[in-house]
Amino acid sequence: MRVAAGPSVMPVLEADVDGDWYTMPLATRELTKASASLSVEAREELACETVRVVADALREFHRRGQVHRDLKPQNILWLDDDGEGRWVVSDFGIARNTPGSTTSQLTQAGGLLGTTGWAAPELHLDAHMATSAADVYSLGAIVAWILTGSFPSISSVPRPAGRFRSVVVRATRTEPTRRYSTIDLMVAAMESEIVSHVGPLSSQFAALMKPPVSYDALSNFLVTHSDNPELLLAELPSLSSADLNSWFLVDAEGLLEVAERVSGMLQDEQGRAGLRQEGLRPPLSWLLSVLRIVVGHNRAEAAERLSIGFFEALEACDQWPVSQEAATWFKGLNTSDAEVMIAAAKASTAEHYLLGYLADSWTTPKSDVVRRWLT
Repeated sequence: MRVAAGPSVMPVLEADVDGDWYTMPLATRELTKASASLSVEAREELACETVRVVADALREFHRRGQVHRDLKPQNILWLDDDGEGRWVVSDFGIARNTPGSTTSQLTQAGGLLGTTGWAAPELHLDAHMATSAADVYSLGAIVAWILTGSFPSISSVPRPAGRFRSVVVRATRTEPTRRYSTIDLMVAAMESEIVSHVGPLSSQFAALMKPPVSYDALSNFLVTHSDNPELLLAELPSLSSADLNSWFLVDAEGLLEVAERVSGMLQDEQGRAGLRQEGLRPPLSWLLSVLRIVVGHNRAEAAERLSIGFFEALEACDQWPVSQEAATWFKGLNTSDAEVMIAAAKASTAEHYLLGYLADSWTTPKSDVVRRWLT
C-alpha cells in the first residue's frame, strides 16, 4: 500500500516492522452500499468515478508489474478528509509483487486467490502468474454490479442494458489478452460511451462493415450483443466468405466466440427471433462457412468445438438444403479432417441425424474413415 501510495489509495499511518499489523484512517463507508436506491444516471456516474479512482490507484502499480488481485466493492472505501470525501482502494493483502521480486507465494496452481465472483478466471487456475488483466476483469465485474444491482458469479457477469454494456463485456472476457490492456483504456472507453451517439444495432453493424473493417471492433460489438438474435441471425449471414476469412485471420477467437453463440441460438427455438423454414437457412449456411474456414486453417480443436454446436443446430432446425450441403462437404474431407468431424459428431447429440443425411447423399466419401463410419 505504501508503494502504491497516492490520493486514491488507502493511506498507511503506522505499521509494525515485522508486518504483523498496520493502521489506517477510519473509512466511513464502502462501495458495497453506495449504489443502493440510485437512479440509472447516478449509477452510471458512480461507475465512471469508480473506474477513474481504481485507474489512478493502480496505474503505476500495474506499470511495475504488480497486481492487486482482490478488487471488489468491499475494498473500495470512502474517506472523509477535512470535509472533502474521496474513494480509495484498500486491502493489498494478496497483491502480487513485480515478477522476480516475490518474497512468498500465497497460492499454487489450481487454487483460487481472490473472491469468488469478482476474481478473474485465471485466478482460479494460477493466481501467481496473473497480470494486471485480472484487475481489469474485477473492475469490469464491479461496474456491472453497480449498473445492474446483480452480483457476479464464478461463471457469469451480469450485462447491463444500454450504456457501458460493451465496456463490461470487453473488460470481463474470459481470455485475459482480449480485455482492455490497461485500466486507462477502460476509462477512455467509458468516456467515449458518454459522448457517443449510437443508432440502431443494424446501423452500427453496417458502419462497422465499411472498409477498412476493424475485425477486432466487429468481434467486440457482436460479443457485446450476443444475446440479440435479430443481429446474429439476420445481419451476420450478409458477410461474404472473403469477409469471414479476413475476420478469421485477424481475430479467430472472436469469430469462433460469435459462431458458437449463433449455434446456441439456433438450437433453442425460443431464441430464433421467430425465424422459420427459409429464414433459418442463412444463419445455418453462415455457420457452415465458418466451419469450413476453421477446418481449412487446420484448427482441429476449434473445429471440433464449433462443429458439435453446428451439428446440433442442424438437427434442431432440420433444413434439408443446408444439411445436404453439409453432408457433401463432410464426405469430401481428407482423413485427418474427417476424423475430427466424426469425433465431433459422436460427441454431439446429432450423430444419428447426420448419419442419415450422409447416407442419403449420392457423393462418394473421399476418406476411408468416413466410409467405415457410415457402415
